[in-house]
Amino acid sequence: MRTSDREAVETIRAIAREREATVLVVGLPLGPSGEMTPQAERSHAFGRKLRAVAQVVFWEESFSTATASELLAALGQDEAHARSARQREAARRRLDAAAAAVLLQGYLDRQRSEHRSTP
Repeated sequence: MRTSDREAVETIRAIAREREATVLVVGLPLGPSGEMTPQAERSHAFGRKLRAVAQVVFWEESFSTATASELLAALGQDEAHARSARQREAARRRLDAAAAAVLLQGYLDRQRSEHRSTP
């Protein structure tokens, strides 16, 4: 587990370099009316630090966790099957990873759609 934002930025820098990433998509958990929540403010502040690594795109993440949870439940990979603390932690990590994948897929789908509609 990381201990500081600086450490996290350096870890992300190494991964971005290894994967030749030029864009980082950072989720913003906006409120129901699209307003910045305290967590969105923290995510935005961290995303600004990532600008030293690559271009940063902030992407609204509403429903990404709910969507991921539904997908995992359909696969029988949800927390309902986790009995021990270790299994629950593994289920939480799967959910976080799946929510990140849903978020990124939303961004990529929008990029593809905009690219197709540009003459």
